[in-house]
Amino acid sequence: MKREDYLLELKNNLGSLSPQEVQDVLDYFTEYFEEQNDDEKVIAELGSPLEAAREILKNMEKDASAQAESQNSNHQSENETNVDQDSFEENVQKDFQTNFGKNFQENFQKNFQENFQKNFRGNFLKHFLKNYTFSVSKSDSADIIELDPIPLENLTSISLNLEDENLSIFTSDLQEAQLTYRLDKKGANQAMPYTISQGQLQLFSDDDLFIQKIILEIPRTASLSEIRGQLDEVNLQTRDISVTKIRLEAEDSNLSLEHLQAEYFELDSDDCNLSLSDSQLSKVILNLEDTNGTIQSSSFATLEIEADDCNLSSQANLIESNLLLQASDCYLSHEMERQTVGNLSITASDSSVSLPEDLIGQVLKNDDDFFFIRQVENASSQTSIRCEDCSLTIL
Repeated sequence: MKREDYLLELKNNLGSLSPQEVQDVLDYFTEYFEEQNDDEKVIAELGSPLEAAREILKNMEKDASAQAESQNSNHQSENETNVDQDSFEENVQKDFQTNFGKNFQENFQKNFQENFQKNFRGNFLKHFLKNYTFSVSKSDSADIIELDPIPLENLTSISLNLEDENLSIFTSDLQEAQLTYRLDKKGANQAMPYTISQGQLQLFSDDDLFIQKIILEIPRTASLSEIRGQLDEVNLQTRDISVTKIRLEAEDSNLSLEHLQAEYFELDSDDCNLSLSDSQLSKVILNLEDTNGTIQSSSFATLEIEADDCNLSSQANLIESNLLLQASDCYLSHEMERQTVGNLSITASDSSVSLPEDLIGQVLKNDDDFFFIRQVENASSQTSIRCEDCSLTIL
């Protein structure tokens, strides 16, 4: 991978950051590439762009939480110095809402940009390479060999049961599918961990083999009925794949899905990075936990998302019918085409909600609850967002 490609893919996986934060990250990485003057070495140290983005987002979330705790602690300390100890219970409970709630926006949010974003490069990016745990190859590159491709006749479905693997699936101009392994030369004479029967391919892991990468090439004319699987610590990349149904369960994995076409796509992810782009999907169900996700430049008939403790960004997508998003403890950014905004309802509790100033609708606020309702006659699309303890931005 070239430096420019690495930085572009890194940028695409930082969708939940502001434009300025993304630029700060890219500036720092560009400077590091130039200082080292060895792009291949730097990329090998950093790991994949998805891995680097995941580490950045996790550290930013920790820094944001630390800032919030610091602001809260400082404010509470100031109040406590003025409290008569003899009337502690009475004064604290009576004044909590008045002093804390009234000044929260002023004291915390006003200083967030100043205290956190201003020092982003100085405090976090400056030490990123020092603190980041680089991926280390299990074997020297000189010991890696690529076996001859294995032909897969009449491939119709794919089943995955993988742990600690690197898998790429993409289409090519081949007449039939083929499977290629890159691995330590010590395992060259051993049986590879796969089976193929009546067009059904099964890929699994073998702890006795160090497999650097698995490459599955599929003819453009192939008709795939299903891809299903369980992934644990897997880097999965797909490109230009057309399939009827996809069902994946992933944990601690990086998923990069590009130019994907499917009638049904369901994903359960835990502690993952997800990048879905330039795809055409009918029904999509995403159950996400502790996941950094970017969905962009794709079209959906219906999109259902349930997210917990996630960073999730949706950009330049077309949703023909329904979007249902339920989230808790998340950072959410959803971009909507102005001309295609149909019915929109937002219900938020203990959350920060940012809407475009010119978005027409009815806003209701009640204590810690926020409601927004927009009804459009003969609207073709319906967007429903329910979130608790979230930061939600509609663009």
